[in-house]
Amino acid sequence: MKTAHELFDGSEAHLLDEDQPSAASAGLVWSTEVPTIPGWYWYKDHHGVVRIEQVHQHLQDSDTLTILENSWMGWRHVSIKNMGRQWAGPIIPPIN
Repeated sequence: MKTAHELFDGSEAHLLDEDQPSAASAGLVWSTEVPTIPGWYWYKDHHGVVRIEQVHQHLQDSDTLTILENSWMGWRHVSIKNMGRQWAGPIIPPIN
């Protein structure tokens, strides 16, 4: 099992096994409501793939929350407003 530090380092989403136990998911439930504040969230896409995403406040539009997505053109900010599917969080990393 990965440690919290392995789950949370870097800005790239980490693919995880949905059934993998983790302290990062304790007490969280899936919701179709998109996040309203920046932070780390579990995200389940329409294929059932579960990953952790870091939700950012957009630099030029403070009302827009985004994730970083890697495409053939490089990294870009993508609005989460229409991402749909399921979210759980924010995930709060443990304190050392």
